[in-house]
Amino acid sequence: MEFEPIDEGLELALQGIIERVDACSGFADGVDFLAPEYRALKDMGMFAEADEYMDGTASVRPTYEAMRYFERKDAWEKEKTKAAVGGAVGKVVDKAVDIGVSIGTKMAGL
Repeated sequence: MEFEPIDEGLELALQGIIERVDACSGFADGVDFLAPEYRALKDMGMFAEADEYMDGTASVRPTYEAMRYFERKDAWEKEKTKAAVGGAVGKVVDKAVDIGVSIGTKMAGL
């Protein structure tokens, strides 16, 4: 799965924006565009539209990818965990085989 997690601070900012998205318009209003997190998310292409106002707030419409970021992150983490568990199980099996071979060799030598 092609997924690259973003910085934790950016995740928090993105989550706050997503939580404010209006279901009808798809826009989140009152976003602080002076915050460095906003700029980073904007530079990453997380907003399909961004209207910035003189009062320092913005109205943004997150992209489809931004709206699904946390779903994709959960799937990526599950896949990563599954791969790690599979690797650990493989190591346990290899060790058990090694022990079995060692015991068999010692018994045959007795």
